[in-house]
Amino acid sequence: MAQPRIKRVLVKRVGTPVQHPEVAALLGPIVAFLSRSGIPDTQLSHEFNAALKGSLRSKNNIFIKRIGATTWCAEIVDRWLRDPVYLNVVGKPKDLPLVGKVSVGALIKTVGVRSTPTAAVRFLEEFGTVEKTSKGTYSLVKRYMNYTIPGTLPYEPNLEFLVDAVAAATRGLGKKRLESPLFWLRAQNETLSKRHVASFMAYVRQRGLVFLQEVDDWLEQHAETRSTTQISSRRLKRVGVGLFPICGDK
Repeated sequence: MAQPRIKRVLVKRVGTPVQHPEVAALLGPIVAFLSRSGIPDTQLSHEFNAALKGSLRSKNNIFIKRIGATTWCAEIVDRWLRDPVYLNVVGKPKDLPLVGKVSVGALIKTVGVRSTPTAAVRFLEEFGTVEKTSKGTYSLVKRYMNYTIPGTLPYEPNLEFLVDAVAAATRGLGKKRLESPLFWLRAQNETLSKRHVASFMAYVRQRGLVFLQEVDDWLEQHAETRSTTQISSRRLKRVGVGLFPICGDK
């Protein structure tokens, strides 16, 4: 299946070249945070080695799957939800044929996705975001891009989320220059009964989707046009919000 390729940029250093810059982006701020907290480098090295050995002995059967660049998936879902061309008379996403004037093919072309309509819907079907109807059209069944597969963790979107979360928690530690001010917010309670956990998860997901759709609206209103981005891409930034629930032992 054809997928948009990820552009990999090697970070050059004197000595050993960095083979996995995404790993460096994740671990760099974490190491800087722990090191500046007073933990000796030798102890940090020991703990990382122990963690690596522990992961190799883990009996957890979750499989990590590389799926390629994923930003285009969310762009398709967002456009399908918002563009009047792809909405019915009551404002719901239309069921779309694969090709045609108002179709999946036209939709992915609108958002600039370099993929065939067949490959795009096959990918979205795999994650349960679209379903094929009895009429042969495709229905958007989720109002967000879902990356959940039982027993499997997609590598790219989860790594990207981890990098963003670490950047917010460390305020750019381990980077050569300071980025825009970042922050994180949290609401939690340590005395919630287990019987309420499922209700809490459903509540946060529903309210979170409402909030993220509001954020999408703001970003859409303030984003540069595609013609402009080709001219002044150096002055553009990737911005957004990440949201996740918390559920652990007290």
